[in-house]
Amino acid sequence: MTLVLQIILALALVVLVGFLVPLLIQLRRTAQATEELVRSAQQDVSRMAEDVHQIRLQTDEVMGMARATLELPCALSQMVSGLVHAVPALFGKKEGGFGVLELLVAGFQAAASFIRRPAAAEEKEASHE
Repeated sequence: MTLVLQIILALALVVLVGFLVPLLIQLRRTAQATEELVRSAQQDVSRMAEDVHQIRLQTDEVMGMARATLELPCALSQMVSGLVHAVPALFGKKEGGFGVLELLVAGFQAAASFIRRPAAAEEKEASHE
C-alpha cells in the first residue's frame, strides 16, 4: 500500500507543479505589465502636473492684469458711492431711509448746484466791477 500511496503522492506533486509553474509565469508577466503601467502613468501624471502648473501661472497672470485693469474703476466706484452717501448731508437731510431713486435725485441736484455755482459766482464778480 505504501507503493500506491507514493505513486498518488508523486502524481499529485506533478499535477501541482504543472499548475503552479504556468501560474507563476503568468504572475511574473502580470507584474511586468503592472510596472510598465505604473511608469507610463507616472509620466502622464508628471505631464499633467506641468500642464496644471502652466495653467496656474497663466491664470495668475490674467488675474494680475484684471486686478490692474479694474483697480481704477473700483476706486472710482467707491468714491462715487461715498459721494452718493454724502449728498444728503449737503442738503441738510438726515441719513437713512433713502432709496436708490432718492439718492440719484439728490446726486443730480448736487451736480446741478455744483455746475450753477461757478456761473453765479462769475455773474456776481462781473456786477461789482
